[in-house]
Parts: sequence; C-alpha cells; structure tokens
Amino acid sequence: MNIRREVFETNSSSSHSVVLRGDTDFAPVTATGDEVVIEPGEFGWGYERLEYWKDKASYAYTYAASNPAQMEVLRKVIADFVGVPVRFNVWRGEWAPTGYIDHQSADEGAVIFADGEASVKQCIFGPSYIIIDNDNH
Repeated sequence: MNIRREVFETNSSSSHSVVLRGDTDFAPVTATGDEVVIEPGEFGWGYERLEYWKDKASYAYTYAASNPAQMEVLRKVIADFVGVPVRFNVWRGEWAPTGYIDHQSADEGAVIFADGEASVKQCIFGPSYIIIDNDNH
C-alpha cells in the first residue's frame, strides 16, 4: 500500500483516491441530538468529491464494516470529536443495506486507517477529501 499525501493517482476503471491533507485545522462539528448516526454508502463509479465529514465517515464505515478494530477506532474518533455516542446504522430486515466500495478501489480505504486515530481524524474532520471517479472518460 502506498500512502500519498495531497495527491492522487488512478490505475483502474474505478479510481477512488483518499487525499489526506497535512493541515491540523479541524472544522468544528456540533451534534444536533443525543447520538450521531453514520450510514453505509454506495461508492462506485460516479464522480463525487466527498468533503463533508459525514460523507467521509460513511466511506470509512463502508470500508471498515467487517473489521472490528477499525470500527472501534472510527467510533472513538467520531465520538471524541463530536461529543456524543456514535451509532453505525445497518437496517436488518428483508434486505440489509451494508453499502459497498467498488471492488477495484476497495483497498484505498486503508489509507484512512494507516496511522490509527490520527489519520482517521485527519480524513474525517480535516480538510482532506475523497474522490470517487473512473478512468472511462
């Protein structure tokens, strides 16, 4: 795994890039309830630039959902920063929207967790961003 800071590179038909900026200027977040709910997302080929903290948290959750250690780091970082408990929403019924990250870009999420709590905080609450794109233009 290569960690690139403030750059991105593409080499597959889906080309997600996690861009961690080195700034320590974290935007304040105010909770509007007793807990923060993070939803899984669907991150495929369509162009998106994820900058809002909950969108980046959704990407991190979708990536880490099957890794209890990463989920605990994600929960702790968000709860500590926002000041309320975190609930990761998975609806259980006839279908369960667990979200997905396109298989060709699924490893990009590792960058978010590369330096533990520090990189998770930088990704979600810093001026970092995630690009969802493809090279079929």
